[in-house]
Amino acid sequence: MSKLRIGILGAGNIAHRWMRDARTVDEAEIVCVAARDESRARAFADQWGIPNAVGGYRVLAEHPQVDAVYVATLHPTHCEHAMLAMRAGKHVLCEKPAALNAAQLGRMQACAKECGVFFMEAMWTRFFPAVLRAKQLLAEGVIGALRAVRAQFCFDEPFDAASRLLAKELGGGALLDVGCYPIAFALDMFGCEPDQVVGVAEIGVTGVDEQNVIALRFPGGGAAMLSSAVRTDMPVEAVLFGETGALRVPDFYHPDRLLLERGEQTATVFEQPYAPEGFAFELRHLCECVREGLLESPRMSHADSMAVMRVMDALRAQWGIVYPGEA
Repeated sequence: MSKLRIGILGAGNIAHRWMRDARTVDEAEIVCVAARDESRARAFADQWGIPNAVGGYRVLAEHPQVDAVYVATLHPTHCEHAMLAMRAGKHVLCEKPAALNAAQLGRMQACAKECGVFFMEAMWTRFFPAVLRAKQLLAEGVIGALRAVRAQFCFDEPFDAASRLLAKELGGGALLDVGCYPIAFALDMFGCEPDQVVGVAEIGVTGVDEQNVIALRFPGGGAAMLSSAVRTDMPVEAVLFGETGALRVPDFYHPDRLLLERGEQTATVFEQPYAPEGFAFELRHLCECVREGLLESPRMSHADSMAVMRVMDALRAQWGIVYPGEA
């Protein structure tokens, strides 16, 4: 069976992290990397043993040996870069958040359908075996009906107004960078969109949210209590609270185990280590979907991505955060 030939669009930190896993996936072959500066692409290619390095993203998009493109650039450029690749007939895996807002994401999804190519947001959390097992345990009623989800992704980054985490022109802020994870996790576990979205945020001197607290209510009952931060360090975990117990998911955005809690009793009900980071799960899923001729993922569908984006749009509207060039 032929391998899916992938080109990496962008040679920054996330591309390096992703590449550590990509080289372990037998179904994929990384054949090209692109950066605006060709020397940077060449350095990346030399480090990872990639045969082709090009300067300029259009060259990658039109490369005859590339079947699919992994978009690994900054948030504000995802829409442009993903559509460049799709219009050249390439399948696309786009780093999260796939776009700045729902309007951009809608154009990207429409472009994918028009061009007849696969498009998926790289929400890697969806593909970890521990998360899939948590979904199964919920369906089996191990903790009874799901009543609440608590999830937070917070860390303290040294202040740098020009960094991608805090610069408004780079799409900075806790919500887009890491807040998408607890939101996506909660929507996944409840299996639907919330019917009420409320949030508060601390807006820093650069005009983006440095930390936030979010409450979601779901149709038919159930709520989520979520938070994210880039200037406040707190434990990264999620807990699913049911009628008869709770499932704790340590490091829920890339977990390897699940803990079942009943009263004062705690038991490990799933454990599966992986190496190096876990991007391989989403990449194998991409390869499988393309091999089966799918145009979107059954696990992270266009509708799934749009649901998360609508929540983030609603929150930013409450907080008054608008990014440059967001139209």
